[in-house]
Amino acid sequence: MFRSADRAALEAAGAILQLSEHGSAGSEPEPHPNAYSPRTLAKRWLCSERHVRNLIKRGDLPHFKFGEKLLRIKPSDVDDFERRNVVRPE
Repeated sequence: MFRSADRAALEAAGAILQLSEHGSAGSEPEPHPNAYSPRTLAKRWLCSERHVRNLIKRGDLPHFKFGEKLLRIKPSDVDDFERRNVVRPE
């Protein structure tokens, strides 16, 4: 039996998987930006910005700094992370 947090995570992962398989909700697929901010990546993954920043802090998600403070993530690193961490609903 799944805990409610596990069930919510599986539902979110299923929604992301459906969007990635069928394109975005609109008619045109969303173009890749040159780099993601933690905020835009959190919107893409339907999670909190804090979660994205924690992934960066733990070293699970490669990043670079733009200027002294701004964190950015390359689209290729996002694609690699998504491939390694895909969750398929049962």
